[in-house]
Amino acid sequence: MAQHTPGPWTIGGDLISNQKSREEICKVLSRWRERMFSPDQETANANARLIAAAPDLLEACKEIKAEISNCIEFINDRTPSTDQQTISKLYSKLGKLIDKAEGRE
Repeated sequence: MAQHTPGPWTIGGDLISNQKSREEICKVLSRWRERMFSPDQETANANARLIAAAPDLLEACKEIKAEISNCIEFINDRTPSTDQQTISKLYSKLGKLIDKAEGRE
């Protein structure tokens, strides 16, 4: 399975690229006359920011999941069951998001 281009990613106009190698990741479209179904410029800019943040978000999710994993036994011994369920659901959700981002979904 292919790996994504490592971050950090940066925005330059309508292109998102690797900050170090300048490898182009994608082009974010905004509404032009001939592209009536593309988002307006403000939405396109927001989409670009989210896409550019993706590698950092993925890395943060992995770090948070690892820390939760390290703390689960301690948490389970000292917290009410409703909190345990919430923590377990968040842990599971992080795992699924990481799998999706890495193509294992």
